[in-house]
Amino acid sequence: MSQTGHAGGAVFDQVLDLPLHPLIVHAAVFLIPLAGLLGVLFVIPKTRAWARLPMLIVALAGAAVAHVSRESGQALLVAISATASPEEMAAAVAHEEHGDRLFYYSLAYAVVAVLAYLLSIPGRSVFRGILAIVVSVVLVAGAGALMWQTVIAGHSGAVAVWNPDGSIDYSRP
Repeated sequence: MSQTGHAGGAVFDQVLDLPLHPLIVHAAVFLIPLAGLLGVLFVIPKTRAWARLPMLIVALAGAAVAHVSRESGQALLVAISATASPEEMAAAVAHEEHGDRLFYYSLAYAVVAVLAYLLSIPGRSVFRGILAIVVSVVLVAGAGALMWQTVIAGHSGAVAVWNPDGSIDYSRP
């Protein structure tokens, strides 16, 4: 892996001479919605004990992968900027904005997952009453936001790669 620096610090930008970004985003597309699903399972009392630790681990892993995806995407954007057309750059920048939002959503969700985990420690659980309701609502709403933003970021990335100027009509046989 090679390492490059930018204003945000050093990032990994390549693996075996391939850009890291299109490789790592697949982990984000899997882990981030899975974190949301586990958060919903945590809210259900019958599955809370089972989902508690996986929710925490996957939410933290999802946020970490979102960070690597974001940093590697910024490195890739810099790499393509010299040769990309204005349409390709506009599509890539739009994708970057959606990816940034997904990173912040996943980071916030990870914080809520840590809070839910700590509040529901067996034997000293304070996860009840209004606190449980608020955390549960935030987990479920956050799960929806994570899934929606993952789709939006992924779609904008696909557009940036496969149809940046909108000239291809994929509905025609």
